[in-house]
Amino acid sequence: ARAKGEYVVMFNNDAFAEPEWLAELIRTAETDPKIFAVQSLMLRHFERELADDAGDYVTWMGFACKTGDGRRVSRYTKQKRIFSACGGAALYRKSILEEIGTFDENFFAYFEDVDLSWRANNAGYKNVLCPTAKCYHICGASTGAVRYNAFKSQQSGRNSILLPLKNEPPHGAVDDLEHGALPVVPSGGRAVRSEITPSVTAYAVPPPSARGAFSKKDTRL
Repeated sequence: ARAKGEYVVMFNNDAFAEPEWLAELIRTAETDPKIFAVQSLMLRHFERELADDAGDYVTWMGFACKTGDGRRVSRYTKQKRIFSACGGAALYRKSILEEIGTFDENFFAYFEDVDLSWRANNAGYKNVLCPTAKCYHICGASTGAVRYNAFKSQQSGRNSILLPLKNEPPHGAVDDLEHGALPVVPSGGRAVRSEITPSVTAYAVPPPSARGAFSKKDTRL
């Protein structure tokens, strides 16, 4: 409520922005009034040829994951639609925040940004990656979670359960299962295959209200 401008920007205290970072975020947001969040291309501070986060997605089980973590920055050169913007370096349209609400304090830390973007998707808005808005992130430095950290483990574990329960109620998941939407999505939506590690494969599935809004090109990881 205190923000007076058209946009609200979130930026972690363990991140460092390039000079044109903010201008690029605003430029992207102004291309479409349906854009709610604009995600920066976040790079690893100490390995700047590698991405840290190019947008977040949700697996068919409701778990939130980062796109691009550890992959070459050169993979991410075009603006695209994403499921969620990482709140560590993102711009939000204030008018939509006023409509869908701000961060849910029940999350406190971790995945509160995914919850916010999920609500925007459910309301019919878009979240996009702006690859020309670059910043460098020391992942986990704010909470001391560069290595293992009990606080991060507890909060992220708790919130990974809360996230789908809040935004994809159980009855919705049951309805999807009955219609064959999990894990294979019919024509109403698409499952996006992503290699998370050499031994783990996840499928990012938009929630029912957002299905049909993503193309294979939009959501490739």
